[in-house]
Amino acid sequence: MSAPPAPAAPPARRSFNPWPWVTLVAILLTAIPNAVLIVTARRVRPTMVEDHPYLASMHVDAEKEAAAAFSDGGWALATGTVGLQLTCSLTVPAGASPPEGASVALYRPDDPDLDRAVPWLDPGSPLVIDLARPGRWRLFVTLRSGATALARKVVVEAHAPLGTR
Repeated sequence: MSAPPAPAAPPARRSFNPWPWVTLVAILLTAIPNAVLIVTARRVRPTMVEDHPYLASMHVDAEKEAAAAFSDGGWALATGTVGLQLTCSLTVPAGASPPEGASVALYRPDDPDLDRAVPWLDPGSPLVIDLARPGRWRLFVTLRSGATALARKVVVEAHAPLGTR
């Protein structure tokens, strides 16, 4: 009689190879922040993107001079909100010629449909503006006193009246 056949040796266990997993983790660590950036870029309105940046920036020096003339000349702009009503008051310094008119541009960082310009026909009296919704608004006030251009930028926060949320 012959001897029984020897049992087959169990297959050799392969060792764990981490390199495919390292590659997958590296790809995910790159893809997740990129996805966050893409989603954020689609939701947030850009404030400084222009088709022709050089042409759009040609007026920056004039805006800086107008802002400096406003603050150096003693002009003062007071703003306040009550509910969704914004009140702007202009203080004319002694000896300065009163402005004939002014303009208040309202800029809403998250909604371009709410941007608008409001003429301020009599800067000697307060201007009351009804805001479309609560939140942060940027105001760009421009006026002219004689031959001098004046400008002021202000950020205001409007809160909804209680019980209207």
